[in-house]
Amino acid sequence: KGRGATPSEMNSLFPNNWHLSYLNYHNIPFGPLVSQDAKPPSKLVRQILGVSEVTRSHAIFKNVFWRKSKVVHLYRNPLDYSVSLFNYKHKKRPDMAARLASPDEVLESKFENYVDMYSSYRDAAQSGNYSLFRLSYEELMSHPEFYLGSVIRWLGQEPVDNDIRTAAESASIKSIKASERKGEKVNPTAYGLKGSFISSGAVGQWKEHYNKERFDYWARRFKSRGVDLTSFVLE
Repeated sequence: KGRGATPSEMNSLFPNNWHLSYLNYHNIPFGPLVSQDAKPPSKLVRQILGVSEVTRSHAIFKNVFWRKSKVVHLYRNPLDYSVSLFNYKHKKRPDMAARLASPDEVLESKFENYVDMYSSYRDAAQSGNYSLFRLSYEELMSHPEFYLGSVIRWLGQEPVDNDIRTAAESASIKSIKASERKGEKVNPTAYGLKGSFISSGAVGQWKEHYNKERFDYWARRFKSRGVDLTSFVLE
């Protein structure tokens, strides 16, 4: 009460916040499992959110594993996604051997994965067989308090306005960067990362890296896979 949680406190509250740790803790087979530390979930999560545990994943929708779970699908327009991934995985890791030179190269390498992942959650939601809340990154960033409150209500809880406001402020890019300056780590396992975990987070930053020719090229590529690039919030 009264203040938001720090990144370290969040990692403590959600010890299995990466899906491999979650699946290991619950003994769920998931292909060739990578060894991940798995710890009992915090009881505070159930008290606050009414759910036993929260995890996150960059995996294609797993209808077997997630069929009884509440799933929030947070997605970002693919052009800004490529910029973000380029900054995080390549630009800020100077010692990495297989670095890519641009967001365009990143999108080329991740195109099939992005389409498969996006389509899997879209199709699962449209089937009506799963409890799935789909939300764009751009919507969340534009109205963080509104959408945080919406997710809380969807989980069956009644949000408290002051708590929602505090949570949204403490999760802002400005607050996270301030925490980093105090020595906090958003992701302690982000090995080799130089500088902040976060870049600008801005919507529309793709315009600094893609010209009209490349935009049209990617619009055609996505259309060929049944995804309309112009349907995303691009700026």
